[in-house]
Amino acid sequence: MSRIAGPSPRYAIYDRAEDLPVATATEVHDFFVGGGGREQDSRIISSDHDLDEWTFTLTGFTPVPPFQSPGGEGGAAGTALDSLEVQVLGGHGEVLGAYSAWNAELTRLDEDRRQITCATALLPHRDAQPVWELWRQGGPQQKNLWTELPSGRRAGWLQVVALSAFATSGAARPKTPTSEIVLNGEHIVDLDSFYLAIGEAVNGPGGYFGWNLDSLTDCLHGGWGARAAPRIRWENFTDTQRHLTQSTLDSLLSVISDRTSEVELR
Repeated sequence: MSRIAGPSPRYAIYDRAEDLPVATATEVHDFFVGGGGREQDSRIISSDHDLDEWTFTLTGFTPVPPFQSPGGEGGAAGTALDSLEVQVLGGHGEVLGAYSAWNAELTRLDEDRRQITCATALLPHRDAQPVWELWRQGGPQQKNLWTELPSGRRAGWLQVVALSAFATSGAARPKTPTSEIVLNGEHIVDLDSFYLAIGEAVNGPGGYFGWNLDSLTDCLHGGWGARAAPRIRWENFTDTQRHLTQSTLDSLLSVISDRTSEVELR
């Protein structure tokens, strides 16, 4: 009699300190809870400062040997993990992106449920879950799909774009870096949409090219789909001007002007 396969794992826990896989899980609960404004959402670089406490539950928990599930079969004692990643998995088990955490305690709730309490510099955004589902299906196949989301609901998409780019080391970037970036300002109504628009202008649908000023600066130095000091042609710039404050535009243009060969506003 053939065995009926269970649901494929959609998440994985990885012990970064030991460089070993811990477990897989089919679902998470109380996981996508971030969204406290761009100051919190923009913490892409993990640090020991401004950490948030985070408690979530894994279902369909399956330990990966040699990891021993906390509490054995009957107990509820916790297992401490100094540094871990919660990895979002694709349909073939590939890592699509990962959230980092520290000072974690893994506690058994019942046979296939575990609770993790930890600290993190980047909470999974509350709007990121449906975007990860799109990435599981292969990601966006055309530009500007994010424009279907209302302004203020695009930070989750941007988080997925960035974490996916880091997890894949930019594998989806064009093989030949561009020397000219043609940026369409038609849909740029806030900072999130600026980074989404420039990411797709450089690297195609779902592309990444920074998600704050520091990371934009890094990308303009080269290695993220564009040559160092590229030329930028910003089309429909007046559309952008109607939505962004002058101080925000000044900050963006200061970074861009300092690290490009030419900026043309049209």
